[in-house]
Amino acid sequence: MESLLGGLVQNGDRVKLELDNWREDHDDDVDSLDTLFPQSPDTPATPVMNQHSSSSTSTANSRHHHSSLPASISRASTISSVLTEESDEEVLPFDLEAREKINAISENLSTLTLDNGGFIRYLGNSSGIDMLQRNHILRNGHPIPPMRMKEHRDWLLQKEFSITQMEGQMTMPPKDLADHLIECYFAYVHPNMPVLHQPTFMRQYRDPDPVRKPAAVLLNAMFAIASRFTIHPEIVGTDPEAFGDEYFDRAKRLIDYEYEIPRQSSIQALLLMVTFRFTSEKSGGRVWVMLGMAIRMAQDLGMHRNSARWHLPPLEAEVRKRLWWAIYIVDRWGSASMGRPMGIDDSDCDVDYPSVVEQDWVDPDGNGDKSPEDNDKLKQQSSFALEYFVEKIKLAQILGQILRRVYSPQTRNHGPTQVLSTVQELDTMLTKWHLALPPSLKYDHKGDPQNLDRMVTTIHCSYCKSDI
Repeated sequence: MESLLGGLVQNGDRVKLELDNWREDHDDDVDSLDTLFPQSPDTPATPVMNQHSSSSTSTANSRHHHSSLPASISRASTISSVLTEESDEEVLPFDLEAREKINAISENLSTLTLDNGGFIRYLGNSSGIDMLQRNHILRNGHPIPPMRMKEHRDWLLQKEFSITQMEGQMTMPPKDLADHLIECYFAYVHPNMPVLHQPTFMRQYRDPDPVRKPAAVLLNAMFAIASRFTIHPEIVGTDPEAFGDEYFDRAKRLIDYEYEIPRQSSIQALLLMVTFRFTSEKSGGRVWVMLGMAIRMAQDLGMHRNSARWHLPPLEAEVRKRLWWAIYIVDRWGSASMGRPMGIDDSDCDVDYPSVVEQDWVDPDGNGDKSPEDNDKLKQQSSFALEYFVEKIKLAQILGQILRRVYSPQTRNHGPTQVLSTVQELDTMLTKWHLALPPSLKYDHKGDPQNLDRMVTTIHCSYCKSDI
């Protein structure tokens, strides 16, 4: 990339030609912007292309995305909007029209693309990937030659072969024990962290074709974390911690091979491994690094961006959203528990909240033997689980505000009045979130403590931690 940027600097005439070509393609939009923004005589001209950056659309998209949320959550969802975003009532009509034009142009430079290995990669609008792909920018006066495709593919084949060879050397648990651990996973882990689509996973898990089975790195991570919730004699009879550590180490060895190849299964496994280590006595610096890997790999696949314009299959788009927000939650709570900086900036993220899809309750076990009554029950359970997950996301967004505005080093110079005002505002956000909880998630103080729903208890404990 440095060499490409160097080519841009060295070939000024070529850059001018590229900008001219770009303006011709978007001439109508640019001209309409000129009419919407009449230039003052004492204002220097600024090329439109210099306006686009990796976050140029975040504020407008964030306003559109959160318009249906409560006011407290809308403020909490985008860091930059807390102090700087003006209301729509304060924006003149021509400002709104111009903003839409700018967003449309900027979004054209943000895309999912395929690398030389055929893997999807995300490149934001500041990368200028659209210009590079269409016009083949010159380097030192010569066209950039194709990257060494054959060498790259040979490397990729060798990498895949090494991963397959390593997977073949790893023995999985006996089928009855593996089935039990998978059942424990979906009973105890999945409701709090829906990084998998259960029906799709179960169909793959039951498929006799080994090629269609779930990735070994994902299975090992699932076995590790599920071992914390079982009383199976083969696990409890030995050392439960050692059993989980064994499968954690297997997943880690596979991750060390796979991290250069962007895969959704690797990100899912990393997040489960992070959660496993956070609940372990052996938690250390490695878990912090793995969380960073999960964040960066997800961003590499563009999971932090709204995928509506990429025309992905609905189920795939939904799984991406759930996985991204699960990473977001772990990032916020991991940063809070360790007192370290957050890895995700709200202004870089414009992903919608997860929602229920029909595939959540149609044949969830992959057996095809569910009755309509069972499907209705599963639909209610799926709706409740996603409702719980979305409220966890909103609470994590407020927690991020707390970490940034109270515990950031930049707040040390704030005076008592400013600190008090900030604390009061954040407390109001928490209170509004708590009062706006759906009836199904409200805590009944008069109810029987023995019959409390685990999700209700968990989310209210998280609320109390945030409030403290």
